[in-house]
Amino acid sequence: AEGLFGDAIEQDGASGRAQNNGHVRVPSSADTLRGGLSLSISAWVETAGFDTTWQTLLAHGEGGQYRLARRDNSNFVAYTGGAVDIPQSNTGVSIGPGTGWHHIVVISEHGVSSRIWVDGTLVATSPGAAMLNNDGNNNPTNPDFNIGANPQTGGQNREWFGKIDDVATWD
Repeated sequence: AEGLFGDAIEQDGASGRAQNNGHVRVPSSADTLRGGLSLSISAWVETAGFDTTWQTLLAHGEGGQYRLARRDNSNFVAYTGGAVDIPQSNTGVSIGPGTGWHHIVVISEHGVSSRIWVDGTLVATSPGAAMLNNDGNNNPTNPDFNIGANPQTGGQNREWFGKIDDVATWD
């Protein structure tokens, strides 16, 4: 679909026309596995609607992995990078339907902190970020990296409902 910068991916959510459609799957590799390492993420998003909780912008999985998603059933975004969700409550800059494009940035420094910004506003900081390449219980898990879905949340993958554009990750 037409994005903010050229084309974007557009998804119809978890209850859309077809399940597991439209997300981008990047095979697991040294570029996506960040256990014991740092990670920065940048993406532009536009929300069309919400039809399930924790709808995913991008994810490498649950537990000790990392993910960026709509927080619970709110209009806010949350990040987890081997630690608790930040923010831990439904606060921040609304990314709800009809609010236009939003720029989201996450910096997760291994052993230091994780920080999330929405539209240039620091939303939350969490100390001691420590991503793992396991499920948090020392069971190895290396799912694929998904844009617009979570590889570890069952059949519907908590798919995004809207557009995602200009995704970038850095070490």
